[in-house]
Amino acid sequence: MSEYDRDDKPGTDGDSEMIIDTKGVKVNFGDFWALKGIDISVKKGEIIVILGPSGSGKSTYIRTLNRLQPHSGGTVVIDGITVDDDTTVADMKYVRAEIGFVFQQFNLFPHLTIMENITLAPMKVKGIPKREAEDQAMALLEKVGIPEQAYKYPSGLSGGQQQRVAIARALAMDPKIMLFDEPTSALDPEMIKEVLDVMIELAEEDVTMIVVTHEMGFAMAVADRVILFDEGELVEQNTPAEFFDNPQHKRTKLFLEQIL
Repeated sequence: MSEYDRDDKPGTDGDSEMIIDTKGVKVNFGDFWALKGIDISVKKGEIIVILGPSGSGKSTYIRTLNRLQPHSGGTVVIDGITVDDDTTVADMKYVRAEIGFVFQQFNLFPHLTIMENITLAPMKVKGIPKREAEDQAMALLEKVGIPEQAYKYPSGLSGGQQQRVAIARALAMDPKIMLFDEPTSALDPEMIKEVLDVMIELAEEDVTMIVVTHEMGFAMAVADRVILFDEGELVEQNTPAEFFDNPQHKRTKLFLEQIL
């Protein structure tokens, strides 16, 4: 059993609320089908890690959840709200406020300080007073281990520090769901651990997470479920122990042989 045993974590029992429910999700770019019909349901508090080779549809899938990527077919339901062309502006605003998204390339505003990057959305979207937003931002910077960087600009931070700011910025909206799109792939090896440590801490809280990553150690340590994508299809999903130690699909076996 991992040192990050999460059996007693709230939200992972059989009676948990379903917060993400996707059925038959398809995405095409002309004649190319990036997703060919994905069925994934996620309960509140679950930690899902999605693995797969480049171009397998992993990032495309999580981008459909807040409509950064419109889907071509199937259904996407987030916290009871169906996300599609007919979703009202108010419902879409709610969904996007409830989903924190951490990108591969940080996407911080270079002309704003770290404090301004983190407080912008809570002030503009949620109407939180500046002093309250700043107090919250400082608490989040403490949480990710870099409070001393609050009044610097992104260019003055390392890649690992910038990614931790990106996580703090996403958490500032108090989201129910956190999506991570290969958050360590743009980092130097020595910076990866500092970001993964923050994500491991989040995994011990009642935050639903879907993480697209190549970090096998993270998947083994904290995931409730590991999923393999290949060529736009869901190949296999299972607990980390079963996925890594007893893969059922030959494509999964080949993938693991190549990366482990």
